Amino acid sequence: METEYIRDYTTQKILGVIRYSSNGKQTASDYVSGKVLGQYDETTNKTYEYPSMRIIANGNVLSRLIYEYHNN
Repeated sequence: METEYIRDYTTQKILGVIRYSSNGKQTASDYVSGKVLGQYDETTNKTYEYPSMRIIANGNVLSRLIYEYHNN
């Protein structure tokens, strides 16, 4: 499983993590708390909000979920 760290541009502080699964799904979570924020499914090309699994976008917007979580 591959992991990508999402950082604040100015401070370089790690905000969140995106984990890549071999089945084409990616999961975004907060770095400190580990709270799952959403999931992207490559097969449907849709991003889902967690825990409701409501579709929030066509395409991959997981990094946006992480930034929004830290700006609210």
